Amino acid sequence: MKPFKTYCVRFAALICAAVLLSGCASARFTSTQTVPKITRQYPVKFCIQKDVQITGPKRRLAVDQQNTDATLRQITVGLDEVAAKRYPSLFSNEPDAIPIRVALDVKISSSIGYSLLLECATLAVMGGILPLPVAETYGFSLDVRVQNRPLGNGAFTQKFYEWISLTPSALIPIPGKSLKPKTSGIGEAAGRRTSLELSRESIVDALAHILQQRDLTPEIEEYIKSQRRF
Repeated sequence: MKPFKTYCVRFAALICAAVLLSGCASARFTSTQTVPKITRQYPVKFCIQKDVQITGPKRRLAVDQQNTDATLRQITVGLDEVAAKRYPSLFSNEPDAIPIRVALDVKISSSIGYSLLLECATLAVMGGILPLPVAETYGFSLDVRVQNRPLGNGAFTQKFYEWISLTPSALIPIPGKSLKPKTSGIGEAAGRRTSLELSRESIVDALAHILQQRDLTPEIEEYIKSQRRF
């Protein structure tokens, strides 16, 4: 019985890998981060420093760690540009903008284990013929500072839902609400791109919320004074 179970698990894993690489997929995207209402205006604007610090979970396998690290690095790409475009009254990439340092910590969980069990239980009907559901959850924590002075903290949860199949059945849009347009196509590329876009937008929304929580005039004046000393 044990060899049979091992065979089933390996077969399901093989099918799942094939689906992820070349099968059909449909995805939707959610985030608990809301778009803040901008009520505070400052005489200067802020810019996100390029060297955003980001940490994530530690993986047992080196290849899994490499994939996780690559995903985390992609999340931080272009945050300053997204901020300037999304909140032009708060952020700018001009030289006179006050640089803010952002540190991110990301916790990642996945339902892939449950999905493999479901695939085994259905003898690969789910994932091979019918859509197999998979979900990933990203828990973001933010620490925001000007120089070494804290501006505030934030946190939100983002979820990436998809179903996958070797047949076109997974091209049917996945049911449920989505903050970004749902994606359907061959492989996961479109879904992953959209998930990264939502991550960046949610991080910027969280930053804007932090800048609106309280009056940051004392921090701004202290920064300006520190620059005049040089």
